[in-house]
Amino acid sequence: MPTTDRRGRFHVVCRACRTERVLRCPDEAESFADAHASETGHSIVFDRVE
Repeated sequence: MPTTDRRGRFHVVCRACRTERVLRCPDEAESFADAHASETGHSIVFDRVE
């Protein structure tokens, strides 16, 4: 099974409001998504972008 490259930029989008960010570190993206979701109860998605 191929490994996922965790370098690059990560696009974070809230499905319930207008919150959106592009971050360079996967840990920052995950931390931001977790914090927003816990503060608001919103559903967040993020993925690596080219």
